[in-house]
Amino acid sequence: MTKETYKKLKQFEAHLATAYNKHYIRSLTASEVEALAAIYSSLGYKLTNKNCGECVLQMCTNLGKLYFNYENGSNKSKNGSKKTSDL
Repeated sequence: MTKETYKKLKQFEAHLATAYNKHYIRSLTASEVEALAAIYSSLGYKLTNKNCGECVLQMCTNLGKLYFNYENGSNKSKNGSKKTSDL
């Protein structure tokens, strides 16, 4: 995942967290599903059916996994690069 993709997904963080951690989604508008599907597609995945709740949940769960793995990796590299004197 690129930093640009991460920034695009940032606005959907609450939805991604719910999908990834609690395995449900709520209150996604059609335009939000379209935006997420475009990001999903740019990462090489395909949303089977935008009108299928299970399909949208699977997409959000997968995006959540990628998003939070990227976020945790970025935080680890920032924390790991600190010098002892910076702590």
